[in-house]
Amino acid sequence: MSAKQTMLAGLLLLAAVPSFAADTDLDVLVRETARERLPMETLLWGRPVRAVPYGAGGSCQMVGLIHLDNRMRDGSERIDNYKVCDGSIARVDDLPPSLPNDSQFKQVTRMAMVGAARYGRRGATAQGYLITSIRLGMADGRGCAQVETTVTYEGLLVAHSAGTVCP
Repeated sequence: MSAKQTMLAGLLLLAAVPSFAADTDLDVLVRETARERLPMETLLWGRPVRAVPYGAGGSCQMVGLIHLDNRMRDGSERIDNYKVCDGSIARVDDLPPSLPNDSQFKQVTRMAMVGAARYGRRGATAQGYLITSIRLGMADGRGCAQVETTVTYEGLLVAHSAGTVCP
């Protein structure tokens, strides 16, 4: 077989293998996120999504699916929530509420994020929302660190972010 034929055969083989990063099935994405307990970004039905694990309870794991290009009327991201128990997936039909837009809620959230940058992990509650922040790596010389924050309300994912936080 010539080099050209070998390369063509290799390309055909690669095209036949499904790619998790290119487009994926909802069940596969939700199960994999629950199993790995790490956020995953991919394309679902040709649209960008982020699957976020949150809240562990026994053999069950919650996964929020954030539709990155589909906003609600209030400007918040559309989030679908799923419960994964022993490999079985059930969609949670409740819609999560919007985040409060007042300064006190924002201050409590910021305090949780700064606390995580300093100490590794911080949680807070405000107006019934549970805010959980986790430092993802070591802080730099100025105390800045990558922090992941999830906000839930009555068992539903409301928001998720990851970025640099400085005290």
